[in-house]
Amino acid sequence: MEKTVLQWLNYMERNYSGNSAFQYVCDDEVKHVSYTDFVTDIKRFASWIRTSFSEYEGVHFGILARTGYSYAVSMLGILLAKGVAVPLNIEESADVIRYQIGHADVEYLLTDGEYESREQGAAGFWESVQRIFNIEVYRECTVFCEFADDYDVDSLALLLFTSGTTGKSKAVMLSQRKLFAPICGFESTVSQMSSGYGNFCVLPFCHISGVGTLIANSTFGICINICSNLKYMYRDLKLMKSTYTLVVPVVLKAWAKEVKRGHADKLGELKVIICGAADVDAETLNAFAESGIAVFHAYALSEIAGGGTMNASCDSKKIKSVGKPMQGCEIKIIDGEVCLKSEAVFCGYYKDPEETAKALADGWLHTGDLGYLDEEGYLYLTGRKKDCIILASGENVNPEELEEMLERIPFVEEALVSGKEEKICARIVCRPEME
Repeated sequence: MEKTVLQWLNYMERNYSGNSAFQYVCDDEVKHVSYTDFVTDIKRFASWIRTSFSEYEGVHFGILARTGYSYAVSMLGILLAKGVAVPLNIEESADVIRYQIGHADVEYLLTDGEYESREQGAAGFWESVQRIFNIEVYRECTVFCEFADDYDVDSLALLLFTSGTTGKSKAVMLSQRKLFAPICGFESTVSQMSSGYGNFCVLPFCHISGVGTLIANSTFGICINICSNLKYMYRDLKLMKSTYTLVVPVVLKAWAKEVKRGHADKLGELKVIICGAADVDAETLNAFAESGIAVFHAYALSEIAGGGTMNASCDSKKIKSVGKPMQGCEIKIIDGEVCLKSEAVFCGYYKDPEETAKALADGWLHTGDLGYLDEEGYLYLTGRKKDCIILASGENVNPEELEEMLERIPFVEEALVSGKEEKICARIVCRPEME
């Protein structure tokens, strides 16, 4: 399997040159990009970097734009030029973007102008940035450089920020070796699709699942149909033939409502939906199945470059499982915590040795997630380690498991379990008609 971005590009060029690599909708018209043009544009972007900067190796380039074709080109072009790509989420607040740009030591920023137009006074958000460029600037480059395959596969290539819902987000460090390591694990799932099928890409490229979608599908010659805005999701599904996709739980829930209402046609030609650790009940799974759509569960982390587990069994007995380890990944439960080992495990958190030491211990990635393996090796997630209630007896109690049990009671609408004075307490909201 390819270890560097140049090897990967050469592989695509040899095997899929005339195939469609990307589709996207512009003014209600579907635009097509071939693999030949995709590879050429990545090399053009890297050539623009090399001819525009005296120093570029190891330089941090931030990307703040709506997910689209040029976002993919710029991210991979930065890697090809031996720079460090820092994809940023255009939906984040100004304070978060300011923090991430500073923390990641971004020197140059690529934007499409949307963020600046949305956030008043955006120019002041990135005082540390030396210069800002339009993300389409590479199209002006007419000089192509030669690229030698002399990459240090273990040097920093990509910085991805984790969710910061419980504090400041951490920057996950990934090398080119780490980025390409999980590909073999995706092959068994992707091999079910021929190169003529399309992947509906609705996840942003600042998300590890978006990056994984980009690399995995391109490796197997599958066309990536980019949906840049959820507002146009159903339009894009109708206009671009897509047979499988990877989504977050909130999108799956929205689609489930449409399917149950008899509007499965809104999902176009989708046959497989992969969703990360979604809590999907049997009724919902059956509704999708009756519409000819299979739902696979997955467990993917930025810290393992999107690798992890996959549940493609569609077995009602395994409905709560996120599946078995992908090829090349090992799982071990240590004191109730899910721990992973793989060549794809990240290099550490940028400028955060303390958190890195916590996450990488004894040769295993400690995920912070609680779970267990059944007798057949299927993984089940039960909650987060830091949410545990520790009793005086030393016993760890997972509030999420208790909340789930309480919410099965007919009159309970919502339940919140917490610890108080060495006791387990629950706050319960009853259904109005049963109070």
